[in-house]
Amino acid sequence: MSASAPTVAQIDANVAMVCEQISMMEDEARELSLPAVAGDEQARTLLANVRAKIQQAEADLTVLADARISALGMEREAAHAKDQAYRDRNLQIARDRAATIVQLASRADSLVAEFKTLISDMRGVEREIWNAAREARQPVDSAIVGRKNLEQFAVDQLLRFANGSDRFGKDKPVATWARRAWAHLLTDEAHND
Repeated sequence: MSASAPTVAQIDANVAMVCEQISMMEDEARELSLPAVAGDEQARTLLANVRAKIQQAEADLTVLADARISALGMEREAAHAKDQAYRDRNLQIARDRAATIVQLASRADSLVAEFKTLISDMRGVEREIWNAAREARQPVDSAIVGRKNLEQFAVDQLLRFANGSDRFGKDKPVATWARRAWAHLLTDEAHND
């Protein structure tokens, strides 16, 4: 819509003003009609002028009605363009976020693959500890937490985080369980790593 084009609200205000003027002129014409019929030439002239002004005002109303239709169409187009721009911006945001979620999903896939390898490695190393301790004739007490299935602590922490039951983050790190479980086998240097 151009800056000089009137708005629908401005046209409606003009229509109301013209209607008010027509109403006032019709009142004036009624007052002049009786003297004009009675032969008052001045009243006839004034009545003719008032009637001409009423006709012009009614013609102005027709022009205003047409202008209102045009202005309404322009306002609708402007509103549609604004809505379309808003939708386009949000679609671009959605597209950007979709690309980001795909990147994050790829990262998650990598972490899951790494976690699977880690779990497999933990199981293998745990078996190696038990086998080596048995070969060294150093009995290992399986009642101590963390000496069997240590990988389940890591899985459990992930599951609690994923399902929302780890709200306060007070889980002990898996490394803490491992250090406590195998403290008797760790050297001071390895224990402090």
